[in-house]
Amino acid sequence: MNNNKIQKIFHYIIVLLLVILWSIMMFFPEHIDTMNFKIFFSISLACTMIYSFCRKKYFSMQTYCKTEKFVFTFLIILLFLRFMFWKN
Repeated sequence: MNNNKIQKIFHYIIVLLLVILWSIMMFFPEHIDTMNFKIFFSISLACTMIYSFCRKKYFSMQTYCKTEKFVFTFLIILLFLRFMFWKN
């Protein structure tokens, strides 16, 4: 396997973890206080940080597309609005 395939696999795993984390926070906010969520959040955050450090060193030629940045920004805004205005 070359570096591009390895990076794409890691990238999709990290994105999948973050989307799962986002969906839990968006649709099941009552689970945020549980220990399972805190462990999952810690693992997701650690994987993202490790990936970002490795990305700078080993995969510096890879760039993110504008669509991906837009989608993540949109999801973060939706989550913010969910916590601000929609009460359970």
